Amino acid sequence: MRIHLISDQESHNISKELILFLNQYFRSDLVKFFIVEDTETIKNIPFTWKEIFQTIRAYTVNRPESQNDYFLYIMSGDNEFSWFAAQDQNDSKLGFVQSSNWELYDGIDAFSGTAYHLLAILFRMVFFGNLNESQHTYHLESKGCLNDLVLVKSQVIHKLRSSYICHACVDKVKSSGRLTTEGLELFNGSLKAISEIRNRLVKVDLGQISNLLDFSLITGEENEMIICLDDDKISITLSRGWKSALYLFLLERNEGLDAKELLADSIGLIRLAQLYAQVKPTQTAQNALAILNEKIQYRVFHDFLDQTVCAIRRSLNESLKNFPELLDQLTIKTEGDLRLIELDRSKISSKHLRAA
Repeated sequence: MRIHLISDQESHNISKELILFLNQYFRSDLVKFFIVEDTETIKNIPFTWKEIFQTIRAYTVNRPESQNDYFLYIMSGDNEFSWFAAQDQNDSKLGFVQSSNWELYDGIDAFSGTAYHLLAILFRMVFFGNLNESQHTYHLESKGCLNDLVLVKSQVIHKLRSSYICHACVDKVKSSGRLTTEGLELFNGSLKAISEIRNRLVKVDLGQISNLLDFSLITGEENEMIICLDDDKISITLSRGWKSALYLFLLERNEGLDAKELLADSIGLIRLAQLYAQVKPTQTAQNALAILNEKIQYRVFHDFLDQTVCAIRRSLNESLKNFPELLDQLTIKTEGDLRLIELDRSKISSKHLRAA
């Protein structure tokens, strides 16, 4: 697979930087990046998408046709729809990446923003096809995923600082039929490269993390948990049910939860049932308590707790995959029969929680 970078005069230097950066992560001959050296004379920067893709096609005409050649224009100007990057509507081998205006996004430098979107659009071109074929694979709501299609400035910054590919998109890649030997090299190399981009953008002193963390819980219609760190906002969604209730319950208890002790703690069981009713308004605390007592009666309470804790961990791991310093503080840890969250409770704000 050969990826040819077309540049104009203003973007030529950043294109050379991109080549040096990217070829570190694609060490085999299966995936290689090149500069089309005769393009830096482009002076009239195209604006409409029609003009942009016509410019790209002009540099493909006299080149040997290959299924594994992709052409990306790293352009220094604006484009009519203000997209950071896009592939051609009908040709999955042609795309562009805008390298300008990154000064408008706090903490995002032009190189990192351009490199990220180059990898994102190439990923889409290879695994999802042209724009018409792949429109349904975008996330229209912010997940921090490579395939987010967002316009709000804070969500754009969050996407770049998260720099990951969600499980749903990984599953789509697996089912695309395009995960060839070259595709696998591109996939693995892209993961390494966006991880490095993330490291450039998120520079958190792990020794100072407890002082930086401003953590708030907002249990709204979707039970969303918002983590605020500096200028970052990271969203985690737990199900409207026992996952949310148990996590809130553990946040209330500095001492953690011992499953054996909870069996004999009627007040603790009532509190867990109350939290369940708060996050799932269709249920009453009385009904929730009856569910818990039934699990105790049939001796499946321990299994129920273990399964719920595992489900919470999976949700946290998915959302905080690229924030290990946060995950370590927010995950549920197990010490013998004890489950606990080692988080400074003064950093928590939630209308659901009682003072610890």
